[in-house]
Amino acid sequence: MPTKEDIINTVKETGACCIPDFLSESELQEAREDLDKACADMGFGDQKSGERARLDSPDLLSYPGIERIFNHPETKELAAMFTGDEDPFVQEVVANRYYPPFPPLDPHMDENFGLVPPFMRLTWALFLDDTTAESGALCYVPGSHLRNYVDDAEADKQPPTDDEVEHADYVPIPLTAGTLVLRASDVWHSVKPINHLRRYLTGSYISRTRLTPWFKKDIERIITERAAQ
Repeated sequence: MPTKEDIINTVKETGACCIPDFLSESELQEAREDLDKACADMGFGDQKSGERARLDSPDLLSYPGIERIFNHPETKELAAMFTGDEDPFVQEVVANRYYPPFPPLDPHMDENFGLVPPFMRLTWALFLDDTTAESGALCYVPGSHLRNYVDDAEADKQPPTDDEVEHADYVPIPLTAGTLVLRASDVWHSVKPINHLRRYLTGSYISRTRLTPWFKKDIERIITERAAQ
C-alpha cells in the first residue's frame, strides 16, 4: 500500500491518484442508498434515461452515509498535505447521478480563472459504481495541472488555451466502486460516454491562505450562504 506521502506526491506530479477500496461494502451500500434518498428529496426522484442529477448543497451532510465520506479524517488529512494548509476550507459538497445513456463530457478545466498558486486546491471523488475505459471513465492529461500554476521563474507564463485543452492526450481511469480519486483541481479532464449508472460524491478543499482574489470572494460568498441556511 502506498503511503500518504506517496499518494500526495503522485497527485502533485501527475495530477491524479486512485485509492481503491476506500469504503467497506456496507459503507458503499449505505452511500448509494442515501444518494438515492437525497435525489428523491431534492427533486430528482423521477430521473429518466439520459438525465443527470447534480446536487450541490451542504444539506447532503444530513445523510449519514454521505456525511461519513465528506468528513472522513483521511480525506481531510490528505487535503491538508496537498495544500500545505492545516485546515483547508471545504469549498464544494456535491453529488452526481447519471442515468445512461449519457453523452461524453468534453475536455475542460474546473478552474478557468487564469494562473493560480501551485497546489492551492484538491478535488476528490468517491465513485459508487464501477467505470470502464469505454463507459463512464474519468480521463485526464497527466501533468496538465502544472500549466495552470504561477511560476516565479517564468514571469510571462500564460494560461493554457482552449485549443490546448481540447486536443491534449487524455488517459482514462477505469476503476471499481468504492475507489477514491484525488486530483489536482486544475488538471485537464473529460468523461467517456456513460452507458451504465454512474454515481459519485465529490468535494474540494482549498487553502485558506493562498488564494486569488476570485477565490477569496467565492469563499466569502459560500460562508455567507451556509450561515444563512
